[in-house]
Amino acid sequence: MDQELDDRKKKILKAIIKTYMETGEPVGSRTISKFADLNVSSATIRNEMSDLTDMGYIVQPHTSAGRIPSDKGYRLYVDELMKEKESEVQEIKDDYRLRLLNADPGDTLNSDEFWRALIEDYYLGKGGYVYINREGLEIKSLHYVKEEDVSIVINSDPIFKDYDIMVNGRTYLPHEFFKIHRRARDGASSLPIWQENPLIFGVAYNSLVFEENLVKKGGNKKGFIESENRLDKDSIGAIRNAWRKVYSNDTENVVVLNKGAKFKESSNTSVEMQLNENKETNGDEICKIFGFPSSILTGGATNNATRPMALRWHTISCRSTK
Repeated sequence: MDQELDDRKKKILKAIIKTYMETGEPVGSRTISKFADLNVSSATIRNEMSDLTDMGYIVQPHTSAGRIPSDKGYRLYVDELMKEKESEVQEIKDDYRLRLLNADPGDTLNSDEFWRALIEDYYLGKGGYVYINREGLEIKSLHYVKEEDVSIVINSDPIFKDYDIMVNGRTYLPHEFFKIHRRARDGASSLPIWQENPLIFGVAYNSLVFEENLVKKGGNKKGFIESENRLDKDSIGAIRNAWRKVYSNDTENVVVLNKGAKFKESSNTSVEMQLNENKETNGDEICKIFGFPSSILTGGATNNATRPMALRWHTISCRSTK
């Protein structure tokens, strides 16, 4: 299994997982001692189970209960059993979990809505969280939980990290959920993409605000009025009000200039010109952050360009349900 596990720990972990899968109940040291190939005392098994707990391969749901496999333990168990044939992993086709992931999770959301919500939380929140509804040994359904409804209660130990998940005041163990995280440092929550890249998203947001203001004003035509005759304050004020109405974009107006008055357009400011030039560059940088080619937005993407993105999400979903 793993290099940090000796043969005896491997056998005990396999025995715990096999027994738990058969019974659905926490497994104690006395039950494990009955396995013929171990030939060790219950006390020795208890010590080994304590080590496996400290390593994170099994957990103790209650103080007086036995142990059950953790996500890490299941993942290691499955990885050990996966067989490679000519350097290619065999495709799984008849696993009922594929239906839950790709067709009908059993939630009020269909599979498309389920993954769309999960990925949105993955990028913008503290991660994607799905409650695993088990009935005995079978997973009956998967239920998306909004990340804002999830609270993480993590211990203060920087080495032996542990945490609980709280939803509506009820406490759950980590193995009761499958989670997708990005840039996680504690295994419990993500770093939102906007928080990791505040500058590029701030520039993009401010650019959109700038363009929105232009639309509200009916454009960005700037300039000045040149008059052959001197204008009094009332005339200047009337021209300003008329010009403001023209670019308010909520009424139909026209400005009539008397003979001798001409409008001369001024060039864009350097800031405006730079914003226009940087639009494409900013778009490319944002695409890089999300890990997909900018050509996917312009309509020039090919299958080869989008394949790495699809494989990445396929890998995430497979790992999450082991």
